[in-house]
Amino acid sequence: MNIVLSLPIGVILRSRVPDLATRDLRSWLLDPWWIWDAATAGSGDIAYRWFNLAEAGAWFIFGTLVLTRWSRNRRSGLEVAYALAFLAFGLTDVREAWEQSASLFAVKGVVLAFLLTLRWLLHRRHYPESRLL
Repeated sequence: MNIVLSLPIGVILRSRVPDLATRDLRSWLLDPWWIWDAATAGSGDIAYRWFNLAEAGAWFIFGTLVLTRWSRNRRSGLEVAYALAFLAFGLTDVREAWEQSASLFAVKGVVLAFLLTLRWLLHRRHYPESRLL
């Protein structure tokens, strides 16, 4: 069954997920809410998918920049973890390009919290002269 989800920005996503109204709590938490399907993809699906893939590319670039900085300065091993956190967040965006689920967004939240914590620690301890956040 196809379900049409209207987003506030006026984009329509078409879904291969069963009727959302008949789902129980377990299903809401574990099963996908939206799955990429090229056969039924509308313009909103295509834009959403490419946006997530582009966003993933940006996170991969940020991770590469952090590793490059670490290879030059080697101020802290936390920078390697910081770069890996960027990579992990990028991988969640790649996954989001194919499906959405509560578990995916929970993982994204944990990775984002870890990323922001590492950013704060590294900035405070090793780059206090930096003017960014």
